[in-house]
Amino acid sequence: MSQATEQVTMEELLEAHREQQKQLTSKIIALRKGVPKSDKRKKREVNSRIADLEYDLKKKQEEEIRVLKAVEAGLDPNEEVVDDGISLDRLNELSLAEGGEGNKENTTETTEQPKKKVNKARARIEKRNAEMERVRQEAIKESENQVDLAVVETEAITKLITPMKLRIKQVGADGHW
Repeated sequence: MSQATEQVTMEELLEAHREQQKQLTSKIIALRKGVPKSDKRKKREVNSRIADLEYDLKKKQEEEIRVLKAVEAGLDPNEEVVDDGISLDRLNELSLAEGGEGNKENTTETTEQPKKKVNKARARIEKRNAEMERVRQEAIKESENQVDLAVVETEAITKLITPMKLRIKQVGADGHW
């Protein structure tokens, strides 16, 4: 084990992993762009190669994290770890869950974590509808403050014709010109 690897912190390692993931993504894009759409055999080969690259990167990064954790814990990073199929975190969760009442809050928190994906189209529609409703409410408030010209006109005509002893008679429209 070299000193440079021992001095790497978890944050630095995760940052390097993100950078490697970005590089892999750009390489995948380049591979996919280089394949003609009509060549299915070549597409399958490229997809297989992409899957291999992703798998190799994932394994490499998991190994680096395992080594770093072993070094931080003071263990020998080259020592082979026997995988019994269950992680220590999961084992602790299960043993605490069997403890009864005390961990019911934790289990409800873990069941609430997977939230529904936000539907972007629905969000846009809701945003647009909210904007339309806001504009409509604003128009209603504005119209309440305006003077009703029909009422003003009717009052003015009434003032003029009352001294002449006349009155306004409403005539219903018959629908013809």
